[in-house]
Amino acid sequence: FFLSGATELRRGNFGTPTSSASPSLIGQLTPDQIFDTFAINVNGPRAWDLDLAIDVTFLDVAVNYRVTVRNGVLVYREADADEASAQATVKLVNKLRLLAFAAGDATSPGLEVTGDAEALPSLLAALDRPDPNFDIVTP
Repeated sequence: FFLSGATELRRGNFGTPTSSASPSLIGQLTPDQIFDTFAINVNGPRAWDLDLAIDVTFLDVAVNYRVTVRNGVLVYREADADEASAQATVKLVNKLRLLAFAAGDATSPGLEVTGDAEALPSLLAALDRPDPNFDIVTP
């Protein structure tokens, strides 16, 4: 970080020399890490009026998460699926299918949504895309 900051001060932002979106790296993320990534990318003002409860089930590992968005904050926890209190229930063949959906692939097999079909797109619309070329030391 020190050398990157020094280079930025002398020559300006040089961008990101590596790609963090490689399939081998993304494939190692746990569902918790994926939801953490979603949580830190929520645009609070844009998500302020959302009141979502979405159950996400990963069929390959038989784990269910409840994802809620309220007051501009995304919170998730491992919990049993409860279709009565969730606006939508999402069943995924694996965690990579969730990442593919977040990247815009809503038509490939391996994704089943029951309930409010607009709940998941509403959640994704509240997420900001991170800028990998952010400045380290300059404002």
